[in-house]
Amino acid sequence: MTFSEIADKSMGSKKLGILKADVDTLGFLFSEGLRNDENNLISAARAGTLSRMLDQFFGGFLYRLIKHNYPNVYCIFSGGDDLFFVGPWNNMPDLAIDINRKFHEYTGNNPCISLSAAICMAESGGHISTLAENCEERLRQVKQHNDRQIYPDKKGRNGIFFLGQIMSWEDFERQIEKGKNFSDSIPYVGTSLLRRLANYSRMYQSYIKDGDIDKLMFLPLFSYDMKRNKDTLKKDQWLQTYFRELYRKASNYKKADTEIYYAEFSVHYAFQLTKGGRLDGGQGR
Repeated sequence: MTFSEIADKSMGSKKLGILKADVDTLGFLFSEGLRNDENNLISAARAGTLSRMLDQFFGGFLYRLIKHNYPNVYCIFSGGDDLFFVGPWNNMPDLAIDINRKFHEYTGNNPCISLSAAICMAESGGHISTLAENCEERLRQVKQHNDRQIYPDKKGRNGIFFLGQIMSWEDFERQIEKGKNFSDSIPYVGTSLLRRLANYSRMYQSYIKDGDIDKLMFLPLFSYDMKRNKDTLKKDQWLQTYFRELYRKASNYKKADTEIYYAEFSVHYAFQLTKGGRLDGGQGR
């Protein structure tokens, strides 16, 4: 398929998705991770085994995964310790989650071995080398990103970039699921309520990042919004429960909470899935 044909397979926005990922701190794994209990230097056999096992995952298993489960995704490169896939944009979040889960299963859930990834969306007319460079830059940002307000114990890596946000794999999985639920809610409640939720999330982000206490005005606005739209929320039980729980968590504003922090991300994802609108009035990100 051409890039245009791939983009046309997408749900919602007709765009390409580019997924790049690689293993974190691989050099350290080879230099320090293969020593034995006596702290002896690594052997050629151990290094060769690790190299072959990684290549089996990236060069063999992942090829079969996309062939059977993601038929519209193209493997540009997958081998060694990294990958580069192109496909319908909406396939990429689920594929990235799938790969991360399978990788941790493959490595016995060893906490010292992790993946970083970046998903970028692009128009189908872009040049492949430019798309690759842009996504590679986002991947570098994931490895260097250190948001102490949200992840005080995290030092970059072991995360993913998508739709302008860098987050942990755990938060990414949760917010992608929330976004799918939002997209299911849109036919019942429309987009205006979700747009305002995204705005409250941005206000909360500003409070967390900059300490701007004026942005805490989102709390009474959020409360008023729920009361004013109680009949609308009754049309979707999941969304009604979600709003109540989110407001409860947001009320404890002295403790950073990822659910309200990343609510804007989930709404943006839902709008891309449904092509229901843009958060910024039409310009997109």
